[in-house]
Amino acid sequence: MSREHRNEIPSAPVDVGTRGLARRIGWGLVIATLLIYGACLRFDFVRLDDHQYVVENPRVREPSLDGLKAFFTEVLHPQTVDGYYQPLTMASLMLDSLIVGRSDAGPGLFHFTNVLIHAINAVLVFALLRTALTLHRTRSGAADGKEPLFAPAFAAALFALHPAQVEAVCWISQRKTVLATLFAILAIHAYLRHGARRGGGIAWAACGWYALATLAKPTTVLLPLVFPLLDRWPLRRRIAPHLTSKWPFGVWMVVTAWVAWESQASAPDALAVPSVQNWAVILRLAGLIAYNLMLYLGNLVWPMHLSPYRAIPEDLTFSNPAILAGVACAASIGLLVLAARRRWPPLFSGLVAFLLLLAPTLGGIRFTGTCVADRFLYLPLIFLLMPLTVLLWRGDLFMHRRNGAYRAAVALTLIPFIILTRAQQNVWADSKTLYSQITQSAPRQGKPFMHLATIAIDEDDAAEALRLSARAVELLPTDSEVWGVYGLALRMHGRPRDSVTAIRRALETGLGRNQSRGWIELAKSHTHLGELDAARAALREAVALGRNPAEVLAEVADEAMHRAKRADLALVLYREAIAADPTNATVTWNLGTALVATGQPAEALACYERAVSLRRQKRLSTAELDATVAQLREKVASMGSPTSAPVRAPEAGSP
Repeated sequence: MSREHRNEIPSAPVDVGTRGLARRIGWGLVIATLLIYGACLRFDFVRLDDHQYVVENPRVREPSLDGLKAFFTEVLHPQTVDGYYQPLTMASLMLDSLIVGRSDAGPGLFHFTNVLIHAINAVLVFALLRTALTLHRTRSGAADGKEPLFAPAFAAALFALHPAQVEAVCWISQRKTVLATLFAILAIHAYLRHGARRGGGIAWAACGWYALATLAKPTTVLLPLVFPLLDRWPLRRRIAPHLTSKWPFGVWMVVTAWVAWESQASAPDALAVPSVQNWAVILRLAGLIAYNLMLYLGNLVWPMHLSPYRAIPEDLTFSNPAILAGVACAASIGLLVLAARRRWPPLFSGLVAFLLLLAPTLGGIRFTGTCVADRFLYLPLIFLLMPLTVLLWRGDLFMHRRNGAYRAAVALTLIPFIILTRAQQNVWADSKTLYSQITQSAPRQGKPFMHLATIAIDEDDAAEALRLSARAVELLPTDSEVWGVYGLALRMHGRPRDSVTAIRRALETGLGRNQSRGWIELAKSHTHLGELDAARAALREAVALGRNPAEVLAEVADEAMHRAKRADLALVLYREAIAADPTNATVTWNLGTALVATGQPAEALACYERAVSLRRQKRLSTAELDATVAQLREKVASMGSPTSAPVRAPEAGSP
């Protein structure tokens, strides 16, 4: 028999009992995953990409063929989200909105889809590990008897329930991670089955699944680099003769890498590559990579201190004990790889594949602010589970007389992981909880304090907003976004002059895609000071950047009316907004409210009646408005005033 044929997965019919047990294990993985992650179905969107991906994304919120087309055609400069060409991920989020059928859909279905994909991934991991173990047993001459299911089942359960997976599952924006991994697992499985059954040729099915994985998340681009490792184990075939059959993977990998680089480079948080100028820089970079590797392995082995954010150490020299420990850990891993190369191929292939897929996130290329992130472990973890599966199977063989007790002992080790997974989910319950956790784990980072300040502004907690934003400014004194939030907090705290100064500083530094929003907020601060001309000038800047004149005028008028308590300014701005959009019923009604506040009930009544008429023309309900109109009509009649009056033309100066 040829060596290639010895690799083949046995073609004899699988035992009916084994097939039934495998099916029950698969359903058990799905049910366990849904139960353990059920809590996150009640979680909110978080202000960490979720608003960009879903909440404030009109293409996702309002599904359309044009929006779907844009996801796939905006390749190098995506407009939907910052950086990353990820059309399949965006399409899947759009599908969730389409299923709900409402543009203001809550986070429930988005969370459920993430959890469901994770559960499916667990089943696919179970199937993949079964295939890898079968190939290993066939090559080692231990394929007789029933197929062992305990080892791959436990490893798949560990994949499903490990606390390091929480970030990828409970964070809606990480749909890209769970979806890309689904396609990546299918690509790996297809490659193994192709190699086992046919030996040579191009694994076109694996190519297709790999392409889909990269369209969901470009960081799966390095997946083809692990295929030669799979040739070595579990396929147990020579690598060199099969390299030429991998050319389609290589072509797609180069194209995807280029697209990912270009698209991410256009984002505000662009890719950063360290400038290697001297040996000192090289040593610090090596220290960071070693330190990050130690943290990643620590999060897998001892997941007691997981956090969505880890600060990069200020001291990256070897005099820092943490960096020195990381170097020692990396050296140990290197020695382990060398030792396993000949002595235990499963560990060699699994560990090297893990390191290859994790390599882009170890610090050599910076595309995220955090030192390490658990979501980057999601796919690489699968390759560590392969040697673990073989190890558990060997243990099962060794303990064949007491394998019941052995399996029970191994299964019990899942309990602490399940407890930690349930606890870690709470971190992602809402934005306030998330950023509070981050400020505890990284107290020297300014952005989490800024986000907490924004939440305090939404909650109308002026004192807390000012405290948090001041702390953010202290930590990030040159950050324009931080100064913008600080300006909002100052305005809320009754310091509009200081607010104008802070917001102007943010605008001068540049707010990127939020520049127009900065001008609108500046206009609002000017209304608190009674500076109508300055407010108009700021609004002209916002309109010049593409904002709708009627919308920005109405928004600033609302601020003047309700927060600045300047009904006189609101009156002028509402009129200018109506001049820009005469059919806006809401603004027309609000103008009536401003007229009432300035003692002009007759003109207010005309505005109210006009607003009701506009709503009826659009076939919208007016039941709640009719009562207010009736009350004001009685008041005007009792005053002996005319029952209607034309709306005065807006003054000049509209942007």
